[in-house]
Amino acid sequence: MIEFNTARNDFIEYAMIENVKGLMPTLDHVLGVDYFIDGIPYDQKVSRSLGREFIKKFTSVKEAIKYAKENPAELANSLFENADSGRFQIDSNHNKLYFVFTNPLRLPSNIEYNILKNNFKPMDLTTQYYLKGYINDYNYKSILILI
Repeated sequence: MIEFNTARNDFIEYAMIENVKGLMPTLDHVLGVDYFIDGIPYDQKVSRSLGREFIKKFTSVKEAIKYAKENPAELANSLFENADSGRFQIDSNHNKLYFVFTNPLRLPSNIEYNILKNNFKPMDLTTQYYLKGYINDYNYKSILILI
């Protein structure tokens, strides 16, 4: 499974570089930056599902997927809020480019199709994260690609 996930992530990066205008990859993953899209830094995150916390608000996964398609900002915020605390460091990049699989066994053609149809217009989002007894506000940009 590790080899499959690595190959899938490598393909996503390749497809992004080949197909997204205004994208510049980084050579080294400095401060959580994988790409610059139109000059804005993004950390790429790949999720095999919508996330346990998001899904449990619905009666079925199918209902959760339908809602996520209609409300991508809510899914992006849920993924951001439920990330591990290491991702909330003061000096790291908070902008996220999420690839979220509605079916973990999607073919590379499905991945490339969803990259090509995306307009890569970022959503401006705000969320709060509780860390060490303090409430921290995070303003960030997110692009969400459901596959």
